[in-house]
Amino acid sequence: MELNLSKTKSVEIVTKEAQVATVNKVILAHITDSPNVKTVKAIIVVAGFPKELTLWSGDAYDKIGDWSQAQANARILELI
Repeated sequence: MELNLSKTKSVEIVTKEAQVATVNKVILAHITDSPNVKTVKAIIVVAGFPKELTLWSGDAYDKIGDWSQAQANARILELI
């Protein structure tokens, strides 16, 4: 799933050294919800490089409850 950004953003990607890529979309590879450790993580692909984001954890995980895809997409866009 591709998420189009409302404006072009600079996103740090990690290869051997941290780099910044200017992009206008990212690819959402997958989301993992781990109730035992109270985390929701997403893997996005930015300029061909995977990047892991923690969408919610701990108290925020409890507060979001049964999250929707739209909420996850909005959180990804907020974090990048």
